[in-house]
Amino acid sequence: MSAADILQVRAGQNYLVEDFTRMERLRDDPVVLESLSRVAKEIGFDRVRPYVQENGSYKAMPDMPFSQWKNPYFVVDPPEPGDSFSIYQVPAGPEGRDFRYRSYEELQAAGLAVDRKNYELVYTAPLDGKTTLENIYRTFNADDRPADFRGHSLSVSDVVVINRGGKEEAHYCDSIGFTPVPEFMRESPIKTAEMSTEQNYNMIDGTLNNAPSMGELEARAKAGEQISLFDVAEAAKAEDKKPKQTRTEAKTTQRQKKPSIRAQLKAAKEEQAKKPPQREKSKELEV
Repeated sequence: MSAADILQVRAGQNYLVEDFTRMERLRDDPVVLESLSRVAKEIGFDRVRPYVQENGSYKAMPDMPFSQWKNPYFVVDPPEPGDSFSIYQVPAGPEGRDFRYRSYEELQAAGLAVDRKNYELVYTAPLDGKTTLENIYRTFNADDRPADFRGHSLSVSDVVVINRGGKEEAHYCDSIGFTPVPEFMRESPIKTAEMSTEQNYNMIDGTLNNAPSMGELEARAKAGEQISLFDVAEAAKAEDKKPKQTRTEAKTTQRQKKPSIRAQLKAAKEEQAKKPPQREKSKELEV
């Protein structure tokens, strides 16, 4: 049997070891070549140490980036149209100080999660056939980063999302290498709850908005029901969050209705003030 190394990690980079090219049995074995294709796709090679044949013997050449190597042996699955990678970073500001530049282990120790709501998308680009996470890290850590990249250099706490064939996988830039973070791609539990409880999709905004609307509160007031000031405040907040067109229409409708809730509450208080105070029941028994 023949055996040969195909991948070695040196200084944090994945090297394709070309020893197999000097072994005819391995070089022509479809199982070996298929395995190399899978490793290239699922793990990725960063550099390669090629050999050239001279005078009947093999001579090792200086190593080079895998993306520059003319690979005549195995196919690296080309990306499909729409395949891409995206970079997410914690925005500047005090809100992100608990998440920014912390290793995954530190986040877990602090009881924190890699939550998408704490990040902003700073860059997206198509995948090429030989893009790897380490290649992305080096590219966006160099001084000559792409001109349209507006984030800071790729650092610990950043997240890289690989979209291949419609499947997205998130990877946390850790103190050493990358850590898979599938939780980054999960739906917000609040949004999930909203999808099952809200009556229309216009109210899917990250907050459960099932409190009574202004219109409903006005109807209750007219019916003589007691209205909670808390409900009025919540309804006012909900009105403020509606799109401008919706708020304008709502205000037009409210102008046609009278009186408003606040006016009704004020009138009720004034009416109550006009009435004489009720006598307290005597605590003494009549003789």
